[in-house]
Amino acid sequence: MRLDGSQLEKSSTEFERTSGHKTQNKLFVSPLNRKPSEPRRLKNEIWPRQLPPQPWAPKLRCIPSYYPMERSNRILNLAENPLQEIISRIVECLRVMSVQAHFSDEPACAALMSADHVEMHLYLWEINAGHDICVEIQRRRGDSVAFHRYGRHLLDAAGGDFDPSEFQDYNDSHYLRAAEKLLKSEMAKSDDTEESLVALQIVASLLTKDRIDARLLGLESLFILTDLRKSRMSTASLASTAVLLGPESVREAGNKTSYTMFTQIHTFLVQLLIHRSMDNEEAIVSGMEDDYDSDDDHFFGTDETSGRPPEYVQAMTTMVQFSLAILSNSWEVL
Repeated sequence: MRLDGSQLEKSSTEFERTSGHKTQNKLFVSPLNRKPSEPRRLKNEIWPRQLPPQPWAPKLRCIPSYYPMERSNRILNLAENPLQEIISRIVECLRVMSVQAHFSDEPACAALMSADHVEMHLYLWEINAGHDICVEIQRRRGDSVAFHRYGRHLLDAAGGDFDPSEFQDYNDSHYLRAAEKLLKSEMAKSDDTEESLVALQIVASLLTKDRIDARLLGLESLFILTDLRKSRMSTASLASTAVLLGPESVREAGNKTSYTMFTQIHTFLVQLLIHRSMDNEEAIVSGMEDDYDSDDDHFFGTDETSGRPPEYVQAMTTMVQFSLAILSNSWEVL
């Protein structure tokens, strides 16, 4: 049931008489008493509402003497193209092209950064005694071809000639995909099998030595060989084959003399990951010298869980981490 204004006032009077508390009349103002043409106002609201300021309110200044003006500029007449319209066009063009901008009112400039890391600066200059404006765009760093494309769109937008529907984003265009395909095909033609086999032979010899630092260096080298960001595709594929297939790749190759290191690398990683052990482990532990400082917490001590020196336990943990990373790289390659 809805109450009108008189009923609300009567209820407030009854509440004051029974409870002894005095109510504020403004809380019981009936909304029916408000005129339909009167707008609702919020507390502490400025009326009429003010429009939010423009994101960029530049203060134009004249071009300094001996200023090297860039060729990527355009002169516009302020009578035909008001300053606020030029700013609105530029801001809208930046939004369409997904270009990040940091505006400065004085001097009138904007620092721009595109999605493909092209850094540009846009300046507004006053010329001809304030009758014209010069829009200048400078490239600070990044691809020059992409800069000219962005600059052309911005200058067209300043003059009112930019059409957002015709804008095409070249970040994932077919030209880039074709160039990537061509690069991969050219890299696949290079044959460096002999060099890759020599590198794998060095890795296998390091993994079979009786020093823990040599084996750790061998795993680090194998990690680099299986990383596509640091090795060729052919080298990474050959190293990944040795890691994952091992004896199977030797059996398929039919040349056991040349591909013996495949079995050595595969066996070493399997034993390290599954059994957390290595060949000649006792000789490595007995040959390790305790060069700890007397202030070290592990001086005269061993690891309680494994009974091994702390240096060996730490090296084993690092080697297991390298082995897992090598497996991850190999699965990614193959």
